[in-house]
Amino acid sequence: MTDYNIVLFHLESINQIALVKYKDCFPNLYKLMRSSINFENYYSTATSTYMVLVDITYEKNACYEKSRELENIFHIKNNSQSILSLFREMGYHTDVYINGINTKTEEQEIAEILLSISTYKAYDDNNAFMKEFEHLITENNKFFAYIVESVSHIAYQGQRISNELNALERYVERYRAIDRVVGLMIQMLEKSGHLNDTIIVLYGDHGDSLWGHGLHGGYLHAIPPYNEMLHCPCICKIPEQDFKCEKSLLCARDLRKLLLNYAQGNFTFIPATREYVFARNLYVNQSLNKNIFEKSYSVSNVHYTLLVTRKGLEMYINDIDYLNQVNILEFFKLKNGQLIFDRLYSHIKSGHFRAFMNVATLHEIEQNFSFLYMQLNNEIARIYQIASKNSREMALKKIHYKQISLPEKIKFMQYAALNQLVKMYQGIKG
Repeated sequence: MTDYNIVLFHLESINQIALVKYKDCFPNLYKLMRSSINFENYYSTATSTYMVLVDITYEKNACYEKSRELENIFHIKNNSQSILSLFREMGYHTDVYINGINTKTEEQEIAEILLSISTYKAYDDNNAFMKEFEHLITENNKFFAYIVESVSHIAYQGQRISNELNALERYVERYRAIDRVVGLMIQMLEKSGHLNDTIIVLYGDHGDSLWGHGLHGGYLHAIPPYNEMLHCPCICKIPEQDFKCEKSLLCARDLRKLLLNYAQGNFTFIPATREYVFARNLYVNQSLNKNIFEKSYSVSNVHYTLLVTRKGLEMYINDIDYLNQVNILEFFKLKNGQLIFDRLYSHIKSGHFRAFMNVATLHEIEQNFSFLYMQLNNEIARIYQIASKNSREMALKKIHYKQISLPEKIKFMQYAALNQLVKMYQGIKG
């Protein structure tokens, strides 16, 4: 069996929307995709880079849920074995490249704690990075490289992108910048003769959102785990294998097992039994700041996302409402954990509404809610247990009505009552 080298590439802040909308910015990535396995239904497990790194690196990642502040995760003892130490035991020479991080302290914290090593390479210069990467792949017969590339982070302030650019210009240029690094990596593997014996796995950690859910519910970065934040690219280039579009549900926590299987020559591993992905935007023990984050958790099964904040439950039909703008629960009542269509809205005269909210659709929404609601309750109970807290601050038993206002609902009630009176009058008269 061939011993394959492995490169794991972190595509900072790149979700599926960015990949499609800014296609011209990713020529190298798209070229690679044409001969790779593309996991169309890959979901991140968090909207914070640190949390995603933890989920990929460790098998037992729950200890970090005890963190009271984001910075504290670097001081919590983790007894779980990192993926890098496992690859070292398998005879791999491992290297970590942390590119584009703004502070030395942050670099050290990521490398020494999250990735469980004492040495790493950190650059904000493509030539310097490629020189070190070339040294790794030419001097070692069996290597594992973890490239954490952050030039595409929304707050990147390094030298590879001009600070003279405005926000929109920087947004586009940071995608071009990370694609250049992907191209250089492939070029170096090809030059060294290792392109045909190296497995390349690239994944997005999460997306960005320009206050799409309001200031408090859409803080650009690390916001609640809505679908557009979690649905990210995952590309696996395996030597001598052709293009494949894989629709099985995959998440960040599956990548560790995926890589270990690939290292052993098992390229058929897909977690076919995965029914949902649980995601969060904060470690459970962290305090809340009303000016920054809204603590939130979600479960997604590709077609639907069920999300909870302190305000209540939200549910979205991802296939139609990709950006999660309309909380479909606003048309339902919640009784003892069961979802029931609010007949108040059966009086809406719009033919479009009635055609969409037909019996089959209502049944499907209620069924999916029942499954996802149970999983969300179980997941939140589990992590709150780990953090020695309770889940009372999560509004799991009420719906968050954010678009249909109380005055609008009163008008619907008045209209429904009037309709009922007219029917009663017609019945008496008849």
